[in-house]
Amino acid sequence: MFRVFLSLVFLFVAVAAHAQTPSQVVKGYVDSIISVLKDKRLSPEEKKKKIERIMDGAIYWDRVGRMVLGIHARRLPKKKVEEFTQVFRRFVAKVYAKKFVKYSTGNDLDKIKVAYKREIRGEDTATVLMDLTTAEGKVVPISCKLVRVGDRWLIYDVYVEGISMVNNYRVQVNRVINKRGFEHLMKVLRRKVG
Repeated sequence: MFRVFLSLVFLFVAVAAHAQTPSQVVKGYVDSIISVLKDKRLSPEEKKKKIERIMDGAIYWDRVGRMVLGIHARRLPKKKVEEFTQVFRRFVAKVYAKKFVKYSTGNDLDKIKVAYKREIRGEDTATVLMDLTTAEGKVVPISCKLVRVGDRWLIYDVYVEGISMVNNYRVQVNRVINKRGFEHLMKVLRRKVG
């Protein structure tokens, strides 16, 4: 009987996750990160690790990796693209987790507000538009681009004040590859992720 109950619970959770709109998915990730940042029982290092795990599950890293590599993704062997994606994934998660934790130190997180404005949906893509009001009162427009992957909505780009995270990294990666080569880029990224 307990196994049947447990199976029904797992089925309900799976159906509920599938039924979520892109806005609900983004809100869930944002709420999770804010909850971690507010948790006074966690050390800064524990907060970083938890945020890295949240980001890891929220982002469609395969697509992000290919988009950041741009034209180089077509020129490099598949194995190199996969290798880049894994290292880049760790780099971005580490960088942003550190930024979130640093920002939360000394700021009143209860003053941070997120207003979800609207959602624009295509068949398998969506954009969630929102405004983040910082603890200092500055309103920052943010849009999250998502794609449906199987039963889930995953983020593949974030625009902050109109600037694309993916395009920003693509410019930097392209510059390094063109000047010093792909292996140099990988060496730099590996050093930064430790």
